[in-house]
Amino acid sequence: MNVVLSAIIPTYNQARFLPESIGSVLAQSLEEVEAIVVNDGSNDDTAAVLAEYQDHPKARVIHQDNRGTAAARNIAIAAAQGHYIAMLDGDDRWDPRKAEKQVGFMEAHPEIDLSYSWCREVDVDGKPNGIFHCAGEMRPSFDSFFLSNFTHTTSVVMFRRALVDELGGFKASLPIASDHEMWLRIAARRENNVACLGEVLTDYRIWTGQKSYDWRRMLNGWNAMMAELKSLYPGPYARLETKARALNRKHLAFNAMRSGDDEGARQCLAEALTASPRTVFSNRGWLTMAAIATSALPGGLSGQLLRLVAHRRKKNWCTT
Repeated sequence: MNVVLSAIIPTYNQARFLPESIGSVLAQSLEEVEAIVVNDGSNDDTAAVLAEYQDHPKARVIHQDNRGTAAARNIAIAAAQGHYIAMLDGDDRWDPRKAEKQVGFMEAHPEIDLSYSWCREVDVDGKPNGIFHCAGEMRPSFDSFFLSNFTHTTSVVMFRRALVDELGGFKASLPIASDHEMWLRIAARRENNVACLGEVLTDYRIWTGQKSYDWRRMLNGWNAMMAELKSLYPGPYARLETKARALNRKHLAFNAMRSGDDEGARQCLAEALTASPRTVFSNRGWLTMAAIATSALPGGLSGQLLRLVAHRRKKNWCTT
């Protein structure tokens, strides 16, 4: 089979979601697609689940000791045969036409090195919760990516295989934010080489065991990435770091709140406001920030604000 697209799926202790994730790749309308799954030292039933795909003609399974997501992605890319590489986390899933539409877009736009789609949230059982994540910029700049990784999840991203060989893969020294750092290296190659498809083609699963709920771990990863960016791009770093830090802490405040860590959410919000109050209040999400700020007060005001936030997020088709 002439493989056009290789879907790389790093996984760690996501056995219960893997059949959906892998199945969504194998069911793509574009037939020239392969799934490459790397079991990154899981200690649940991942090995048993992957045994079902060991002899599948369109799936490849690799087992390794736990080395982190970035290393697992690099292993998968090294084994990939496709002209394009697409990302998929082991707990997410694709729309059946994602590969066809995104490959078609990149074939029609040779100037684009990286593309990504919109996504919607689903719960632990795979049911949509009414929340969508839709990036506002269709042709984001390097500066935009420096400020925020607004692809939201790696599972929406596709790029050209030749580009990975040129850039040397994901940096295993950045186990958390290696994807964000990679998107920046791609965006730095030339102007207008990143594009968004204005269509929801990925389901992003929300569950208590996912890494994004661990806001402290995400914070450490972001700090490590910024230290790397300071040496790689000193000019943009000096110009954008303060605003980027405010946006990062604002995002982490929301994640901490969703995980039930109100104190952590207030800490992140305070750091965001210290970095740049204007940035915090000039972007969407002020109601959420108000709910976090009032979470320590009696009277149920915070809960009322959160219910209003939930109503507005489900009422508006796109949220960020």
